[in-house]
Amino acid sequence: RQGVLVKRLCQGRVFCSGNAVLCKDRPNKLERDEVVKVFDTSQFFRELQHFYNNQGRLPDSRVVLCFGEEFPDLTPLRSKLILVQIEQLYVRQLVEEASKSCGGGSLAQTP
Repeated sequence: RQGVLVKRLCQGRVFCSGNAVLCKDRPNKLERDEVVKVFDTSQFFRELQHFYNNQGRLPDSRVVLCFGEEFPDLTPLRSKLILVQIEQLYVRQLVEEASKSCGGGSLAQTP
């Protein structure tokens, strides 16, 4: 339950997003052969509690890996060539339940 960890083994560049990455608004390059936590489940639960207390937005439950192109950046996701979306099933279910019970007004997730 600690989160999602990734390790880049390929020679190509891989960039990621997730709630545990340091920079949310600029490209996050994964270094080769280094294990990196890209999603922190404990942090997600704290953010979800803040949401239920009307102190924040519904947290994003996804990790996105982008192969060969910098990400995140100003280019729309639909323009990226290779994207992989990772989501823990039970975390996604919690987001869906929170969205339904709270009206979903802050739900900002799109495939």
